[in-house]
Amino acid sequence: MDSLEEDMTEMRILDNKAFASSRYIKFGAHDKMKYLWSAIKSTTRPGSFPSMLETAKIFIGDMKRVMDWPGDAMKTGTKKLIHSVGATGKVKFVPNKHPFSGMFKTEM
Repeated sequence: MDSLEEDMTEMRILDNKAFASSRYIKFGAHDKMKYLWSAIKSTTRPGSFPSMLETAKIFIGDMKRVMDWPGDAMKTGTKKLIHSVGATGKVKFVPNKHPFSGMFKTEM
């Protein structure tokens, strides 16, 4: 087991707190993807749609608490109200030559 695996095992990979820890935040993108994907694959339990009452919380709840949470997973105990049911997969973006800038910038 490499040190990153030991770190994530120690942090209990299935606990969302691990994905907000200062240790995890310092990981590079490749390592973060490795451990996120491991956690995603560890469960086949689908999400559930929120009730109508829960859906109303989107408009009256404090989203700042959710948006300001560090890391790559929601705070443990937070009910996911938006996009709570869906599919997850890995993709690779391979651009063709184009004039776009920013994250889509390619050599022309």
